[in-house]
Amino acid sequence: MNGNVSQDGGKQVAPVHFELLDNVKEPVQQAAVLLRQDLLAYVSRLVHLRTSSRALGVNDTSFLHVDFNDGKRVLAWQRGPGSDGSLVVVLANFSDFSTDTSIGSSAEYVVPNWPSGRSWREITQQRNVPANFAGREPIFAWEAEVYVS
Repeated sequence: MNGNVSQDGGKQVAPVHFELLDNVKEPVQQAAVLLRQDLLAYVSRLVHLRTSSRALGVNDTSFLHVDFNDGKRVLAWQRGPGSDGSLVVVLANFSDFSTDTSIGSSAEYVVPNWPSGRSWREITQQRNVPANFAGREPIFAWEAEVYVS
């Protein structure tokens, strides 16, 4: 074996076609290009986090919250602290459960053991989280949110 990957070896090979990220003229294709660009940016943010976060460089994981009530499959876990004191918290919803979309307490999902006294940034949506909303934001079906401090 020479380390090359091929479909003959049982591995599906799907090369990245960066030309699909270029602008095109037809509206349907433009929408597809924008979707591909958004997906590339999303994955790039996660890869950058993985390679730059000291909290992800330590083998320290603790579960903050597990909710398997009423058909929910919601988990929150923390990685870190890293050598710089940083934390990464993931809130993952592995179910069809979704918070209400109206304004009020039913529009938020509360993680009771959320680490307090920190500033948070949600990576997948590129936004800062106000201190009074840390650990209590909406969550949607089959969604994961990644927070760094």
